[in-house]
Amino acid sequence: MDNIPFPTVPYPRMEPPAHSEKKMKVLALGMSRTGTMSLYVALKELGYTCYHMAECNLDQQNNSLSLWNRAIDAIFNGIGRKFAGADFDQMLWRYDVTSYLGLVNPWDLGLTLVSGGY
Repeated sequence: MDNIPFPTVPYPRMEPPAHSEKKMKVLALGMSRTGTMSLYVALKELGYTCYHMAECNLDQQNNSLSLWNRAIDAIFNGIGRKFAGADFDQMLWRYDVTSYLGLVNPWDLGLTLVSGGY
């Protein structure tokens, strides 16, 4: 397990701050199997706090998967209210880079993130 580039223990429960502590600096919205894990490792080496969808399963205490499900329903299926920057803050407030968000159309998500003030 030494070669896994992200933590292997579940993340503790954390309350997001009222406003995001970090602003996104890089949105690397690549499709699955296009080198996103390598990019994740490289960006972490450069000192960024990088999010990769692989971390989602470690973040259960912070409802990461259910929040992503709500985002996907709102953005792609038109279910629920429109997802905005504050909604993404609940998932991404600790990070300044994303390398893989695991969605069918990363372009749509990128537009949503940018238009939401990310």
